[in-house]
Amino acid sequence: MFESLEERVVGYGTDDILKGAAEAVRARVEAENVLLAWTAAWAEANSAASIHPDELKLTGGPRGVRPGGEGTPEVHDLALEVLAVKIKKSDFACSRFVGEVLDLRHRLPLLWEKVMRCEVEGWQARGIARQTHHLSLELARQVDEDLAGAAGVVAQRKLQNLTEAAIARVDGPRLEREAAERKKQLGVWLSQTNDEGLKGLFARLEPPDAVRLFGRIQELADALPPDDRTPDERRAAGLALLANELEATRVLAEYRQPDLFGEEFAAASSRSWVRKTSRSRNPSFIRPCGTSRPRSSTPTTLRPLCSGPRSSRSWPSSIRPGWCRPRPWSCTLPPRRWSQGRGSAGCRGSAPPSRVW
Repeated sequence: MFESLEERVVGYGTDDILKGAAEAVRARVEAENVLLAWTAAWAEANSAASIHPDELKLTGGPRGVRPGGEGTPEVHDLALEVLAVKIKKSDFACSRFVGEVLDLRHRLPLLWEKVMRCEVEGWQARGIARQTHHLSLELARQVDEDLAGAAGVVAQRKLQNLTEAAIARVDGPRLEREAAERKKQLGVWLSQTNDEGLKGLFARLEPPDAVRLFGRIQELADALPPDDRTPDERRAAGLALLANELEATRVLAEYRQPDLFGEEFAAASSRSWVRKTSRSRNPSFIRPCGTSRPRSSTPTTLRPLCSGPRSSRSWPSSIRPGWCRPRPWSCTLPPRRWSQGRGSAGCRGSAPPSRVW
């Protein structure tokens, strides 16, 4: 029967507790790092050179594979399957794990020494090896020199930033090309409907366009009537409202100028419209030619618009010379719009007028 861990730490003073905690942390780091050492020993014992030449001639026989980066040795691919079973990893995970160990040992020697002294945790060192896997052997050695002093001393976030900076210094052109390619990856994507009946809409835009679109969505969310929905739900409703252009315009106009939609403004606009149209709708302004114009003491006779010879005039059968036939909508026009005599804009040749007012 095993002793409870809680019973092991009972009865110790503060100094002993701190010492025991430090030893436990080192034991955890050592247990992780010792697996890296065993893996490096396995890779050396199962290199591609261990494969017999006759085995290479067999179909489906063992082959040498290089899971690590440039400058790392090849390993026995079938032996890699056995290792995956022993360390309880999948084939892919085991191959990547072995590659990271080989990168540390052969491409990042300074960092590997700190790992073997348990000064750096294994998962941190493996992360650096994974980030520098694509670099050449020479560039990887430069990154190793830049990070050897900071690894195991600074926090993980700081170490991550230092690693990215070191890679950018030695491999800047490649990063610029990748950034330019990612910048071109603009688009809008619609996801499939989930179990709750909802769809996701994802977009990648230029920063100004994204900020402007989000601002419009936020404005629509603020313009919606108050309710108990969360801000995210209201923004989702505002985004959906953009699909209805007329409704979105109405909501924004009412939100920006609420006075335009008030009852008092509507009533005042109605009264103004009635005053403007009352005179134009007065039937007294519809009169035959030969009657006097309003506010004029001298009678004025309205004559046909065409001033050519009488023989060349061609009148419609329904219109007599000397009589103006107003159009159906002429009742809405004031008398000053009627043409008078030769000074009006009518036909000045022998062609008949196309319109008679």
